[in-house]
Amino acid sequence: MTSDYRRQIEAELKRRYGSPIVDNTNMAGFALNDGRQIALQRKGAILLWVENAENATDLPVEGISYPAEKGREANLPKRLKHKSTYGWTPIPALAFQISEMDELNSVLEWYERKYGALNHAALERLKAIFLAKHPDFIEFANCPSFEEMEGGYKTALLERAREIMDEFPASNDPAELGGALLDLLLNKTELFSNLIDWRAAKIPEGIRDRHPGLIEQEAGLLALADNAEDSVMRFVENLWEAFREDLTSAPYAESRMIPTMLRGLVDPDGTLGIRSSPTNQAMKALTGQPAFS
Repeated sequence: MTSDYRRQIEAELKRRYGSPIVDNTNMAGFALNDGRQIALQRKGAILLWVENAENATDLPVEGISYPAEKGREANLPKRLKHKSTYGWTPIPALAFQISEMDELNSVLEWYERKYGALNHAALERLKAIFLAKHPDFIEFANCPSFEEMEGGYKTALLERAREIMDEFPASNDPAELGGALLDLLLNKTELFSNLIDWRAAKIPEGIRDRHPGLIEQEAGLLALADNAEDSVMRFVENLWEAFREDLTSAPYAESRMIPTMLRGLVDPDGTLGIRSSPTNQAMKALTGQPAFS
């Protein structure tokens, strides 16, 4: 009976979540659409494992709470493990001992409905840090301290980028356009720019010295392209070897930062400029997993 019942539970998980992401003798693990994971223990007690990043207390049925550091079944999927794995920071988990299908449905509906991947406690901590720095914050359009420290210089850069695009004749060499935008990004004009840090700026500056016109051409094509995602990918593919020259490690962070910041200057509504370290740190704080694999 236990085996048949366990198979019924697994069939329901497959119906809801598709093929297992972990499929071995001891465990069947699944992923929800928002990235969270859930797992059914295939041996011993019929345990259903779920994430509990928010330390929920309004449980649909009684569950066993596992703090982030508490040992668990070794075969759990990555997000449910208690040890760091491939950049994953462990989070609390819950294990429900399921004795009937009504309990299963209650747990699954609760898990799907109420708890997203976002760690709201971490979000509140980040919010408190931001408000301590900008106590006058109401909205970004009405925050003098933010305007002075961040918004003002960025608005000036966007306005200048718009002027550069308007001044550029379609018949001209894209390298001319790209050079002007690179100067703007790399703090080479009368306007202050802190969009990328000085270490990252050394890479495009080095490419400009070693290969005159190369990165300028790609920057111009990036700015003129209709599709932001495709243009960023093409920029990285065409310049990857030039990016890697004279470096001891692959410049993954810089290959994200430079093209997205460039494209963001001319397409601020359609492109998010990525500074890898703060983006990755925020993602790990809010979801427990890195932003970039």
